[in-house]
Amino acid sequence: MNVNRRLLLLAAPALTILGLSKASESTSAGTTMDNVNVSAVAAVLRLLDHINQHDIDKLAKSVTDNHVFIDSLGQSISGRDKMRTGWRGYFAFCPDY
Repeated sequence: MNVNRRLLLLAAPALTILGLSKASESTSAGTTMDNVNVSAVAAVLRLLDHINQHDIDKLAKSVTDNHVFIDSLGQSISGRDKMRTGWRGYFAFCPDY
């Protein structure tokens, strides 16, 4: 899998912010943070793969209807359809991304 390393570097702190660390390990309902970490990392890698493929349909399926994207300037876009339009425009603007 060809991973967009810039996005992976951005995603790693997000996993920490979400509390997905060994320090918050829990065994309630048979779930450990190791399992959650694996699932979260797999989800991030899948999302990065969809971005690398410029696959807007798969990107849209990867997020919720009320998805909120916040760019590096702090501007936000809410909703799956707006996100789809945003990625389409971004890929046109940066075709080598």
